Amino acid sequence: MADRRLTFAATGDAIITRRFAGPGSPAVRSIFDGLDAVFTNLELTTPRPPLVPHAECQGSYLSAPAWVIDELAGLGCNLFGLANNHAVDYGQRGLTDTMDELSARDIVFAGAGRTLGEARAPGYLDLPAGRVALIAASASFPSGAQAARRRDDVEGRPGISPLRHETRYVLDAARLAALREIDEALGTAAVVRKWDRVLPPHDFGGAHRFLKFEGELILFEEGARPGVVTRCHAGDLAEISAAVGAARRQADLVVVSLHAHEGLTGDLNSAEPAEFVVEAARRFVDCGADVVVGHGPHQLRPIEINRDKPTLAALRGKRVSMIFQEPMTSLNPCLRIGDQVAEVLRIHRLAGRRAARERAVELLELVEIPAPRKRARQYPHEFSGGQRQRIAMARALAARPELLVLDEPTSALDVSVQAQILNLLRETQAAQSLAYLFISHNLGVVRYLSDRVAVMYLGGVVEVAGSADLFAAPRHPYTVALLSAVLEPEAGTGVPRRAALRGELPSAAHTPPGCAFAARCWLALDRCRTVRPPLVETAPGRQVACHRPGEASLSDLPQPTGAGRPGEQDVRV
Repeated sequence: MADRRLTFAATGDAIITRRFAGPGSPAVRSIFDGLDAVFTNLELTTPRPPLVPHAECQGSYLSAPAWVIDELAGLGCNLFGLANNHAVDYGQRGLTDTMDELSARDIVFAGAGRTLGEARAPGYLDLPAGRVALIAASASFPSGAQAARRRDDVEGRPGISPLRHETRYVLDAARLAALREIDEALGTAAVVRKWDRVLPPHDFGGAHRFLKFEGELILFEEGARPGVVTRCHAGDLAEISAAVGAARRQADLVVVSLHAHEGLTGDLNSAEPAEFVVEAARRFVDCGADVVVGHGPHQLRPIEINRDKPTLAALRGKRVSMIFQEPMTSLNPCLRIGDQVAEVLRIHRLAGRRAARERAVELLELVEIPAPRKRARQYPHEFSGGQRQRIAMARALAARPELLVLDEPTSALDVSVQAQILNLLRETQAAQSLAYLFISHNLGVVRYLSDRVAVMYLGGVVEVAGSADLFAAPRHPYTVALLSAVLEPEAGTGVPRRAALRGELPSAAHTPPGCAFAARCWLALDRCRTVRPPLVETAPGRQVACHRPGEASLSDLPQPTGAGRPGEQDVRV
């Protein structure tokens, strides 16, 4: 690998039919300026005339002129995924036309091919900073879209790399017994038994098979908790995982693209991905993927960090919830606040319409909104900033999450309201056994609310410790400088401590090869500028990413060059 880290960004589904022109175009292009690799999922084809639509389509038929590829490439996209449910909207010929257009432009793509082997194979992008591998697959696709394997007597068939899955519906013993009686009464059970005599044997793992009118089998199994269970097709999962493992041995960065509309309870485009999507993403990370990019439902889903690798669209929304920094922008101004809180319960199928509204009133009362039943019918603009943040908190708590992510939840509030919200957060955490991931620049708030603290610099964690230990004895130079910026009078003088860090803050898009803080650190060695220090445990419960952990102290901080006025603080951390 070259002397710096690869930088990578990913978009979701690219469905464009016109050129990027006008005053907004430079702003769009600037998003990807300076990045090494940019992934996009091309959810349309560029077939040559005459256009012959495929017999089956999942939604609208999507096509565009070939110049859309040039438009995306002009934005900086250089990795294209082709595995999605619109790949064969215009048949196999439309897909091969698209592959030909990409190949003619020397653009790397994956997820489609003239045979299954080609569709499974990684695409490789060679860059000065290193090699990037892309593997793409789709769980959502119409029949006949998957590529076929080449054999001695068969040429194969163009198509996408599929990740098939099996869905089973879990019922308790009494309901499953009732279903079997219905199956026998309808005569469909007899048809399934007839199939068993004439078709090759298949292991359904003891599941009860119910025959739909169209000839499709629905699988039911017994369980204590009714629900929907999905599992990956073992063969597909093994083949894609093998491709990931092969790419890991040949590339510096391995990206996996997974297109899946399937939701947790069988519905499409839900906020929670199906279980098999989570299963596949974790398997890919285990096999060597650096990032798994999930797309398909055209909405934001949470991100899971597994083995320090990000998986977009892997976690379930019921387990993780979030409170954003500015409630006026996170709340919908066109919906009543009661409906916004109740919506969470309905999306996750935790309550019906009436019960969700009643629960929304209870949640508003929990976060101390006065007259909650009356105010549930009001709109966000009718509340103060502190009240809006309480509403955001009620919405985040609606699904009873295990983890609550709070992104600067008090920064837009005045001090007195901040104190009220922080006290409410502590009370709620104790009452509901919640875990908080609290993101803040306010060290006083961090000290008040946190049990453990992770200090970050330029996107990387530099120190982790218990809250009391970190504030009493910081061990990373940046943490020392950061704590010195807090306005606390020195004993006997009333003058705040002063800290001045020299040097420029590096670019987050082009981080230096060694320690990101080296250019501003007064203890930096030559080694610090060339070798990135790992985050290692220096004491029980303490981790530091520094070649000289524990050597920095408040007493040896660099002082400002100017002689400031009494009471003046020169802080540049």
